[in-house]
Amino acid sequence: MERTEGPITNTRLARRRLQCAAAVASLLGLLGCDTASVRVPGLSLAFPPTTPGVRASSHTQEALFVEAPKDTRANHIGEDVAKSGWTACATDTLASGELQPLVRERLVESITQAGIFGAVNTSSAGARWILSSDVHAFCSQTRGFIGQRAAGIVAISFTLARDGTVKWQMNIEHVVTDADAEYSGSFVTTTEQAMRRTMADAFRLVMRDAVRQIEQSAAKEAS
Repeated sequence: MERTEGPITNTRLARRRLQCAAAVASLLGLLGCDTASVRVPGLSLAFPPTTPGVRASSHTQEALFVEAPKDTRANHIGEDVAKSGWTACATDTLASGELQPLVRERLVESITQAGIFGAVNTSSAGARWILSSDVHAFCSQTRGFIGQRAAGIVAISFTLARDGTVKWQMNIEHVVTDADAEYSGSFVTTTEQAMRRTMADAFRLVMRDAVRQIEQSAAKEAS
């Protein structure tokens, strides 16, 4: 006996088709558009390593105090970073409140590894040197439809002072895409992981330049 679909079955089928169409449209929208206004929830995986591996050739026994960074990203949305055509945005893979402790921790790690100072602390006690930082951009964007491109975008303004006198001040900016030689991630990965990895790579380059400049400033004082 031949079966025929009743009105209830037809209604369910129509709903399923509408749900599938909406899902496809949403996916295509994300793949084809700039994700600058989209916030990706924090991932369970740890933020990738960022230590630049710089080793100082000059040293001082004086201590450095690394202040907690200021997060001023909201004031710089839309600004071009590193003359790259990529702009400061609100898209990242960090959980709320994670940025400042992450930046501070990685700065302490990188400067300590460089061996410039006798001690690198998160306390000002006994420190003649103070490093302040203002985060203008720390985000990622994706662009493209068929060939999607991810970019990590980092801009940080640094101020280094000794005994209250500014010795060095600079805004350092870097953008790394998943097509660049500096990209350390896999080309077979999720969009979120590519975003996170490119941010880490851009941050590593920012810290590399900052550590080198800090070493030069400390060496001038020692000479």
